[in-house]
Amino acid sequence: MSDPRDMTRPELRSLSVVFSAGGLRFQVRYVRRGGPNPGTKARAREVRELVHVGLSDALQKLDGGAVAVTQEAGFETRMDTIEVGEA
Repeated sequence: MSDPRDMTRPELRSLSVVFSAGGLRFQVRYVRRGGPNPGTKARAREVRELVHVGLSDALQKLDGGAVAVTQEAGFETRMDTIEVGEA
């Protein structure tokens, strides 16, 4: 992990996808020193690119890595956590 004080490019830390009847919601956590201000088109483009890269990387790892269920919860409504090895 990089030192956040040296971040000139954004570094994705976590990406959550929430499915709903109305569509999708992505929660993106990242670090970056400087960069576009909140509410600007440049900030929206930067976050959209982070989502795209994060999802692409996740799909590659799911296709090529060893998948292990690391947490399980629930019976009818379930929430499981999986981890994948490096692709």
